[in-house]
Amino acid sequence: MKIHRALGNGGYSATSSASSENPPKFYPADDVKKPLVNKHKPIITKLRSGIAPGAVLIILSGRLKGKRVVFQFMLLVTSVPCEIMVLTGVKPVNKVPCCCV
Repeated sequence: MKIHRALGNGGYSATSSASSENPPKFYPADDVKKPLVNKHKPIITKLRSGIAPGAVLIILSGRLKGKRVVFQFMLLVTSVPCEIMVLTGVKPVNKVPCCCV
């Protein structure tokens, strides 16, 4: 970048150019993103030992909260350390389909 400035000496004016280099706005170390550390541990669902197929349960969370359902069976997923319950309700009465919770 060249900067022109006028020098006044009596009635005489001349221009001189001076070059100045600006430092870069970003350095390479600022552009490198650090990977985020994931400290989240999955919560393992623990069920009561008294839950048997055919037991009537009440859902406490989710879109079916407060609905009475019938426990069918338990699915064990090997890739994820959790258990999935298969529930069903009387759909014409309480609008609960057969679903996994």
